Amino acid sequence: MQQLNDLYVSGLEISQVYPLFCVLAGALVVLLVSAFYTRPKMWLCGVLSVAFLVADLYFVLSNTGVIYQPKRIFFGLLLVSGVAYLAQILILLSSVLFILLSLAQNSTKEFQRGEYYAIWLFVIAGLQCMVSSTNIVVILLGLEISSLGVYGLIALSGGKNSTEAAIKYFTMGAYASAFLVFGAAFLYLGTGSLDLLASNTFSIHIIIGFVLMFCGLGVKLSAVPFHTWTPDAYEGSSAIMAGFMSIAPKIAAFVVAFYLLNLTIEVSDQSRFPQVLLFIIVVFTMSVPNLLALVQKDVKRMLGYSSISHAGFLLSGVLIGGLEGLSSLFAYWVWFMFANIGAFGMLWLLRDSKDTQDYAISRFSGLAHRSLISAISLGIFMFALAGIPPLSVFWGKFILIKLSIDSGLSVLAIVMAINSAIAAFYYLRVVVVSFLHDSTPHTLSPQKSVFGVAIVAICVFYVSLCALMAQNLLDSIQWCVLLYQYQ
Repeated sequence: MQQLNDLYVSGLEISQVYPLFCVLAGALVVLLVSAFYTRPKMWLCGVLSVAFLVADLYFVLSNTGVIYQPKRIFFGLLLVSGVAYLAQILILLSSVLFILLSLAQNSTKEFQRGEYYAIWLFVIAGLQCMVSSTNIVVILLGLEISSLGVYGLIALSGGKNSTEAAIKYFTMGAYASAFLVFGAAFLYLGTGSLDLLASNTFSIHIIIGFVLMFCGLGVKLSAVPFHTWTPDAYEGSSAIMAGFMSIAPKIAAFVVAFYLLNLTIEVSDQSRFPQVLLFIIVVFTMSVPNLLALVQKDVKRMLGYSSISHAGFLLSGVLIGGLEGLSSLFAYWVWFMFANIGAFGMLWLLRDSKDTQDYAISRFSGLAHRSLISAISLGIFMFALAGIPPLSVFWGKFILIKLSIDSGLSVLAIVMAINSAIAAFYYLRVVVVSFLHDSTPHTLSPQKSVFGVAIVAICVFYVSLCALMAQNLLDSIQWCVLLYQYQ
């Protein structure tokens, strides 16, 4: 009996999965509140969601010891490590900020539903499963839970194209799931293990499994040519949901992609096919969306294409691999995250009072004449996303270009530089229209939202702080290296 008890204690490690239990409990509580509470549910459900996410974040932060002593729990199904630690912090932090943005008096109708927040919490639970495991079955389970929730959140957004966008994403997601399952089968055939960190000898099965799984992950990463759903999904969603999709689900997919590529590199030294394939995808993912963004007339759709291009930059961190690649990926993501939250937060504050979800660039004409602070804030985020020094994303691009050159990928560094120059054109077009064009009756005006203004102010402060503390932020990359080193 004593041996049995020891097995359960050492195998389950319940205290290490408090974060996951916390967000699942939150989803159930919000569902019950929305079912039995008859008064307006938006504030109560939103505040409860934030409270449970903050508690989730507290439990994650309290597990600091996993950075130095990573371990497997639930009988090897979950991996508690520094990588999972940092990824969960980014997912939870972005989720808290976006949910707080939704807590406005004149919030749109999808945020008046308690089930909306419950689904959102289930999505977070799925993403935490993805980043907290290297077991293929658990990863697929987390991915499906999060994906099904996102489909529903898009459909509930209430925009004129929301249903169409959800169906397109669902269709692409179904194909992605099929590729992932087939790829997992081939990886299991080649390695004899369901763990992505398992090492074995080279075989053709591993290459086939890598290609199939990367095709499935490509949909979640919005990598070219699997990106076609992204602009439509962003356009059909609210600004908050579009911003959330550009950040939280992707960081989980990037972590899985990094594990997957490391596996194929470790067991396929005889073949450079995985690296060559990923190099081609990285170049096209950076370049094609940039060119398409140049002709967009809707700012939210333009930001959709730009997020695909940024995914290409992040994929270059996966391609570089090792300690430097992972640290640059996380560093870039931290800097990009706040700039992107700020940009979509400004779109949310500038939404039409009738909630038409119309963000045509002509509607930003003369924004500086109506609200100078809003125009300046939007301009800072556009400058940052364009990678203009010394704002946040510039440092991420600078590091990736330097690492590409150091790794012998000079062609990739040149492609990054060219795409950064192209991106500056369509980002700065929004700034020009906002400051140099005359105001019209259709020009957007900021809505009143205490949380919205506060979050945008935090993002402005952080993005601008990079100019004053660039060296300190660059030093933080060493922490990311430390996280991976002890895995």
